[in-house]
Amino acid sequence: MQSLLVRLRSKSGTILLVLAAGVSFAGSLFVWRVRLYDGVADKIQQRTSRAGGALCEEAVWDFGTANVSDDSATISHTFTLTNEVEKDIEIREVRTSCGCMVVDGYDAVLSPGQSTELAVNVTLPPTTGFFEKTLAVAVDGVSSGWLPLRVVGKIASTKRFGAAPAVVNFGELRQGEIKKRTVTILRFDHSHITRLSASASDENITCELLSASAGNTPQVRCTFDSAHVRWGAYSASIVIRNENGNGGKTVLTVPVSALIVRPESVAAVTID
Repeated sequence: MQSLLVRLRSKSGTILLVLAAGVSFAGSLFVWRVRLYDGVADKIQQRTSRAGGALCEEAVWDFGTANVSDDSATISHTFTLTNEVEKDIEIREVRTSCGCMVVDGYDAVLSPGQSTELAVNVTLPPTTGFFEKTLAVAVDGVSSGWLPLRVVGKIASTKRFGAAPAVVNFGELRQGEIKKRTVTILRFDHSHITRLSASASDENITCELLSASAGNTPQVRCTFDSAHVRWGAYSASIVIRNENGNGGKTVLTVPVSALIVRPESVAAVTID
């Protein structure tokens, strides 16, 4: 009986030790992730990346906080790649994780000890939150491989809300034809919309608010009646206003375009 109790105590101690180690490991991961996204560049800049004889000593770059005040903003960084072997290496291609990244300006062939710079331009949307983009550089040298690079940061949008689509295009209409388009209101700062209104700069366009209650995505239905519009290129605008209840007001202007073709002897139709 005494030996059984000793074994049970030993197993209990082992279990507690394993649990403590697991909690410590999870806590370390959490702290590292918080530091990574909190703009602590000295932590992540120590990471190096190698492939095919190429070396990047700062393979992860933290942009910190990027302010986006317009529909988008472009931020840039330059990665330095060095040939650390005693033969020529070739940068065959560079792939990016999304179309918002453009990479250029680098030398395709590097002699021993030579370095080149990869200029990376990242276009950010006006949405708040963390972002993470990756690149993969194909290197042929002592071996063939992909050298991974990464950029991270946080977007702080100063724009309160926007519209999708950013431009309302009714396309081509016959004179007398009616078309409708729906505009979705995007809230970038997660604020509540208390009083939303929409109007058009031209009397040929009417605006109807579809939904603006709490929890719903507000939309505006725009109806364009071309009966009294001359043929040719047409332009106007839709003005969307939001009052936050504290005396603040945000105004959003959405351009409108259309092309009115010469009238034909057909009855007017409505197209959604």
